Amino acid sequence: MQEQAALAGDGELLEELLEPMLEQEQYQRAEQLVREAAGRGSPTAQLHLARALMREGEVQEAERWYAEVARCSDPDILRAYAGDLRARGDLDGARAALRAAGDRRASWFLR
Repeated sequence: MQEQAALAGDGELLEELLEPMLEQEQYQRAEQLVREAAGRGSPTAQLHLARALMREGEVQEAERWYAEVARCSDPDILRAYAGDLRARGDLDGARAALRAAGDRRASWFLR
């Protein structure tokens, strides 16, 4: 039941389910859950997947998932995405993500 809610888009529950999987080194199961949730439109899962793919050097696929994240309406996810963009040196993209999140400080943030 919890897994179904996570797959349906409950980002907090997804995080709760992933934590013990990762602690127990159930990486394949965690990846399967994240990929399925991402495919169903969960912005939390899409962000996790994009980050994991970027770490693995799968830049093209990571960018595809980041593009999905950029279209979401969750301010917390958009702020996290902005942080990823900032870390990669894309300050304009980070500002745009912050504006999309409703952050009025985006114009002077990240200078």
